[in-house]
Amino acid sequence: MNNRIKQMLLGGILALVVATPLATASRPAGTKPKINVTRAQKLYKQNGCAQCHKVRGLPGGGSMGPDLSRVGRRLKAAEIARYIKQPKAVNPKTKMPPTHLKPADLKTLSNWLASLK
Repeated sequence: MNNRIKQMLLGGILALVVATPLATASRPAGTKPKINVTRAQKLYKQNGCAQCHKVRGLPGGGSMGPDLSRVGRRLKAAEIARYIKQPKAVNPKTKMPPTHLKPADLKTLSNWLASLK
């Protein structure tokens, strides 16, 4: 599978996520995580998410995967993180490949996506 296809598939997992304690493990209940938006957007671009997905306000974006502009209305950060990390475990039919993000990067990306409402 060529790199472009892998990148496009990688973006697909962002929309369909299921729970993981990673995103909320160190916060008191009811508090919002601090989000480094610049870092999150850089991760989004570097990891090929924009190959398949659009996010309102960001240049470019693909149409193969769902629009993620309001993904935070449907999914929590923990759900997004699980899908990014193990998409086939959440949806066996997905075309999105798993990512190999560092835990801190996965948390940053999933918290930012969850903030998109």
